[in-house]
Amino acid sequence: MYEEIVFQIVNEHITKNEITPDQVSEDLQLLGMDSITFIRIVVALEEALEIEVPDNYLLMNEMNSVDKILSVVNSLKAKS
Repeated sequence: MYEEIVFQIVNEHITKNEITPDQVSEDLQLLGMDSITFIRIVVALEEALEIEVPDNYLLMNEMNSVDKILSVVNSLKAKS
């Protein structure tokens, strides 16, 4: 449901590679996401989707793929 927004935000911030739908499970750290980029992605997601990502997800290994990001976003949006 939020896949398009997540891809758009991820691709705006990871400029070394364009992340495509067939890469949803790939580790974004291997595709150019560093810790600063990760925080920028989280902030952009929070603003665009009007959510607040809990602290327990603010570790790169918790949200290091589009699949994981979508899982977190969907669970947070389901609660709102």
